[in-house]
Amino acid sequence: MTEVLNIDPQNPQPEYIKKAADVLKKGGLVAFPTETVYGLAAGYADKRAVNRLQKVKRRPGNKPFTVHIADKTDLEKFGCDVSPFALELIAKFWPGPLTLIFDTKKSGKTGFRMPDNKTAIALISESGMPIVAPSANLSGLRPPVNAKQVLEQLDGKIDMVLDAGPTRLGKESTTMDFTIFPYRIMREGAIPKSRIAEEELIFWRDKVLPDIKRILFVCTGNSCRSVMAEAYLKKRLKEVERDDIEAYSRGTAAPILFRPTDETLQVLEADGIDMGYYRSLGLTLEDMKKADLILVMDEYHREEVLRRAPDKKDRVYLLAEFGLWGGKTQDTPLSVLDPIGRPPAFYKEVYNIIKRSVERLVKILI
Repeated sequence: MTEVLNIDPQNPQPEYIKKAADVLKKGGLVAFPTETVYGLAAGYADKRAVNRLQKVKRRPGNKPFTVHIADKTDLEKFGCDVSPFALELIAKFWPGPLTLIFDTKKSGKTGFRMPDNKTAIALISESGMPIVAPSANLSGLRPPVNAKQVLEQLDGKIDMVLDAGPTRLGKESTTMDFTIFPYRIMREGAIPKSRIAEEELIFWRDKVLPDIKRILFVCTGNSCRSVMAEAYLKKRLKEVERDDIEAYSRGTAAPILFRPTDETLQVLEADGIDMGYYRSLGLTLEDMKKADLILVMDEYHREEVLRRAPDKKDRVYLLAEFGLWGGKTQDTPLSVLDPIGRPPAFYKEVYNIIKRSVERLVKILI
């Protein structure tokens, strides 16, 4: 039968923790509490233990395990590629119910979590190694929130259970994938998507784009996409009473003083915006130098801006990036496609993408 040790959740008994850690060091499986659900631990580098864990859980072989760590610096040991926003989330939510997936030098794409539970941290620390720890249940069944539920499914199949009573949250961790851009929330758990979106807005406002006063939109001909973006941002800035921010647009290969396309004027007029007076302008070095933020429509425009003004590297973004932050799934290209030569319905679709992205920008600015 599986050995059960009754743990004091506030002051885990050192002798019990050492006993459980010794089981892990010898290749055993130990169920233990986290703040979310009970996990089932095996040594990360012990292939036999990991294979046994897979068989015990009846888990598909192509489904990876999350690595549980006791110290944030363990990410450095794995050679994780951690983005600035991921670092902000780590500072905010670790230890806690957040699993982050990174590219690593040692093991490729890997999920990491630092649980907010004294027993869990004590076990990982005492074992002296990272552990993999999926929920302590058979695959497809509900994750356990107490030791009794663990034993109902796994008694006799695992070596030990650390029983520290019911888990605090009773809900799995939120999982985010930072190996792609924009990041994806793969599973909404104890931390809701709305909270992640709030933190992302704060990150952009305070760490990436503080004190923005001049925003430049760039496309190719300055006759459709960048004009739509400039016009809509000006409309929204007026509505939120931000007269201290300047919005303007230019084209990387714009003919001088051409009117916007008729289709562009029509979609803007339908939204109550008159840009009939506007005339196209080519992108100059002075335009880029005075801009605090440069928003381009596709990668070609980004490359062209950086070729001309390499010092603006940290101030150039794809406009669509703003519409896709907040954990949204990336189902469409990040580029805002050129509508020239396309039917009016396509112009409207492009305008809606621009509006969505500008709305996200406005939330950051205010």
